[in-house]
Amino acid sequence: MAVSQVNYILTRLKSDASHGKYQPDTNAWLRALDLKKVSGDLSDIFLLDLGMRALLDHNVVSPNTMCDWLGGGDAATVLALLVQNRVEVTTIQNYSKWRRQRWGVEASTRRNESVRFLTRDNIGADRVAYLHDLSREDTKLYLSVENILSKTGNCSVERWD
Repeated sequence: MAVSQVNYILTRLKSDASHGKYQPDTNAWLRALDLKKVSGDLSDIFLLDLGMRALLDHNVVSPNTMCDWLGGGDAATVLALLVQNRVEVTTIQNYSKWRRQRWGVEASTRRNESVRFLTRDNIGADRVAYLHDLSREDTKLYLSVENILSKTGNCSVERWD
């Protein structure tokens, strides 16, 4: 998830720089990374180096972002909140099926798909280990949801009992 997040940021920065106009979120990422606005084409090498730095910067990639964004500090707290508030969740692997079943929406493209500047193969084993440590609670949460989906065969979790 952190690699995907950083790839999205890098994709947006590259696009905004090429247009010479930065959106509010890209301005915030520039500030977080202590960068100045530039116009023109940002090289893939520059973006790869920036991405490696961003992965280690808690102003950009914070620990356990899913758990944080869903209102708890750990997987157990978030799961309790999901149950209490009857929140429906799915995974990215099930999203297209869920969207089709739930809303009757077919789509063959994703408008916000990112360029893959960073991959598991090019970030190095030390950063992979760091990211695993950074996302321990998110991993527990994700595996809990995935386990329920596997047991039920459903494309989302609506009932938590």
